[in-house]
Amino acid sequence: FAKWFGRGSPAAALVSDGQGDSPAEKAGLMAGDVILSVNGEPIEQFGEVSAIVSSMRPGSEAHLGVWRDRKEIEIDVRVAELEEEPARTASQESKQKGAQLGMVVRPLSDQERRQLDSDAGVVVEQVSGPAALAGVQPGDIIVGVNGEPLESVDELREAVEQADESVALLVRRGDAQLFIPVRVG
Repeated sequence: FAKWFGRGSPAAALVSDGQGDSPAEKAGLMAGDVILSVNGEPIEQFGEVSAIVSSMRPGSEAHLGVWRDRKEIEIDVRVAELEEEPARTASQESKQKGAQLGMVVRPLSDQERRQLDSDAGVVVEQVSGPAALAGVQPGDIIVGVNGEPLESVDELREAVEQADESVALLVRRGDAQLFIPVRVG
């Protein structure tokens, strides 16, 4: 994709779809834009954009460096508050058994549900520790755990709490699905 977009480096986040009536679309962000930075902070992969923006206060402005039509432009987006369940750290909620996957996940947005044509899954926003070592990446969508469909952050937490040594995550990455076993701390 980097070559196709006229970029020397793949470090960035591709906007693959419009977001309906979102602040990003109102500010002029379009499908096919490539987000290079947020508030001067370079973006290495798409999961970083949502992590940075979600840490900002609603009403503040996010200054985006964007690659469009083989040139860099700047777009300012007013941050709005999501009216959804907040991201939770699965490992923090699973301390009862000492399980530490090292993931921050959130529910699917309405737009993501429409794109996937499914209500099942949670989005990985940040990853470290055992999950990172196993190959889980920001932006992955966890659609199942231990052979069962996954529909909420709470279901993931419960599965981790009940696990002995590992959990088998069914992950959707792009158009592919793969199983990733993750050791439970």
